[in-house]
Amino acid sequence: MMGEQTAPGNGPTEPEPSNTLEESAPAVAELAEPDYPPPGSVPLPPPPVSLRVYTKAEVEEVSPATGPVLGGTKVTLSGVHLFRASIVRIGGVIAQTIGANEPRELRVLTPPADHPGAVDVVVENPFVPPLVLQKAFRYEPLAAPTIAAVAPDHVGIKGGAEVTITGEGFVSTSEVLLNGKPAAGVRFISPKAIDLKVPAGEDGRLVDVTVKNPDGQSVTVRRAFMYDKRYG
Repeated sequence: MMGEQTAPGNGPTEPEPSNTLEESAPAVAELAEPDYPPPGSVPLPPPPVSLRVYTKAEVEEVSPATGPVLGGTKVTLSGVHLFRASIVRIGGVIAQTIGANEPRELRVLTPPADHPGAVDVVVENPFVPPLVLQKAFRYEPLAAPTIAAVAPDHVGIKGGAEVTITGEGFVSTSEVLLNGKPAAGVRFISPKAIDLKVPAGEDGRLVDVTVKNPDGQSVTVRRAFMYDKRYG
């Protein structure tokens, strides 16, 4: 019996090489090109700021040349080389700048002063020597306060009643004393009127009222009002 013959090409075949390593190899990411803005969209840097050249101030007039020691007087300096950047000192204290018409005019508020009298006015421009106007402004003393009336003259013993002091020479920082003690609830109305709320007190007690200004001048009305339980 003849042995079986295997037809050519039908015999056992060798296994084909595997592509597993190629398939499992990580893909290499391609680097993206930078997203640069178009040249025309890039803003140009601003041109360099040139330094302003200042000249020493010159003042022809200080108006008004007087004001109360409390400060707050609106003073106009007129001349040349006056700028918002200028620093004005009155009596050695910096004055608040409130306006300017460069370079001819500068407007400031006077600071408060410790005592009356003439003081120097100094104008300082950047990088140049200051201008010193000797005794160019005079601080005037406050007028002494006066009391014309205290009303009402009877208040309840529970406190809280409103009393009005009328007179002359009152200022926003005037102090009110009741029998020598500072009163609470004081409200400045005008140079001629001050309101306050009185504390509780004993029936029949008489109270002296004093108005004292910040310069130390004061006025006192003896027995200005009385506590009376009939008034609540």
